[in-house]
Amino acid sequence: MIAPLALAAALLAPAPTLTAADSDTVVVAAVTAAAPPAAPAPPAAPAAAAAGPIAVHLSRLPPDTVRPRPRPTAVEYSDWYDRRLTIHRWASYATLPLFVAQYSVGRTLIARGGTATGEDGGGPRGVHTALAGSIGALFAVNSATGLWNLWDARHDPAGRRWRTAHALLMLAADGGFVATGMTAGDDNEGGTTGTVSGQLRTHRAMAMGSMGLALASYVMMLPPFRRD
Repeated sequence: MIAPLALAAALLAPAPTLTAADSDTVVVAAVTAAAPPAAPAPPAAPAAAAAGPIAVHLSRLPPDTVRPRPRPTAVEYSDWYDRRLTIHRWASYATLPLFVAQYSVGRTLIARGGTATGEDGGGPRGVHTALAGSIGALFAVNSATGLWNLWDARHDPAGRRWRTAHALLMLAADGGFVATGMTAGDDNEGGTTGTVSGQLRTHRAMAMGSMGLALASYVMMLPPFRRD
C-alpha cells in the first residue's frame, strides 16, 4: 500500500527548475553526444620533410651509378727495345769505374802541372787521354740507345717525364764532356810542377760538372729513385 502512494506522490510533484548554467551544460552534453567521433590526428611529418630545401635536394640525387673507366691503351715496343736497353745499362755500368780512374789520373796530372808524359807519349797523360776516349765512346753508345728507346716509348705515358728528364741530363753531360775535351791543353801549356794553370782549372771544373750530371742521370733511374 505504501509503494503505490510513493509512486503517485512522485508523479504529482512539480518538475525541478533548471538554471541557465544547467541548461548550457545539458545542451553541450547533448551536442557532444550527437557529434560523430573525431578523426584521429595525422601522424607527425618526418624530419626530412622539415629540412626544407636540403631534403628536396637529397631527394633529387640520381641513383648510384658506376662510371665506366677508360680502358688502358696497349703500347707496342719493337723487338730491339729490350736489346738496346740491355746495351744501355751495361754501358752505364762500365762508365762508373772509368770515372773513378779518370778522376785519379787527373789529380796526378794536376799535381804535376799537366806535363806528366813519358818518352813515347805515355805516362799519366797518355792514360788520361785513353780514358777520355773510352768514356766518350761509351757515352756515344748510351746516347744512341737511350734516345732510340726514348722515341720508341713515346706513346707510353708511364714514366714519360722521368725518362725525358733522364735523357736531358745525359745530353747535358754529353755536351759538357765535349767542352771538357776542347779545354784540354797541350803539354807545354801547363804550369810548373805543383801549380795549376787557369786552363787546367777550367778543364777540371767542366769534367767534374759533367760527371756530376751523368751520375745524377744514372742514379735517378735506379729502382729506389725511379718514378714510373
